[in-house]
Amino acid sequence: AIARMPQIWLLGVIGGFLYLPITAFAELWGVPYLMKIYSIDNQEASKATVMVFIGMAVGAPLFSFVAHFIKSYKNTIFIGAIIAALLFVAICFPSHISYSQMCIILFCIGFFIGAELFVFTIARNITSDIYNATAMGFINGLISFIGFVFQPFLGRILDFFWNGEIAENGVRIYSLASYQYAIFAIASTLVI
Repeated sequence: AIARMPQIWLLGVIGGFLYLPITAFAELWGVPYLMKIYSIDNQEASKATVMVFIGMAVGAPLFSFVAHFIKSYKNTIFIGAIIAALLFVAICFPSHISYSQMCIILFCIGFFIGAELFVFTIARNITSDIYNATAMGFINGLISFIGFVFQPFLGRILDFFWNGEIAENGVRIYSLASYQYAIFAIASTLVI
């Protein structure tokens, strides 16, 4: 019954796209990107990407006040997605962004993708009580699947723009431009 509801599929896709800053950036490609930009080690880059998680932990509950104020879950999701997309575009071109400013921007991205949790609220509101838990599980599965698919997709983007440079240990070295194209893809999904 849940799988036959197009709204549930749409909510899963929206939730998956809003969660990409965590699954595709903070969990995977963000660390090497930040290492490339700032010539920092893995530990320092990891500290910066953690800011996305912290931002979401702060933003998700605070967005309930925004939704209550504007009286629309859909518009709250829209606001969060657009602002997060603009922030992602900003980190695509980091030449004038210091490491500290990058940490703040990453926190803000996490904060604004906190609106993603409203896909579950909307699903609860459009399904009957006997299907609520199934709808939540179905949407969560779609969100996870989108992250699972998008991580290697970003890798393909990186490979497409790879200039052939290889480190001494055999690992591919991607240019800043390669990372920028991949990260711009995340911004594009947030706009979609």
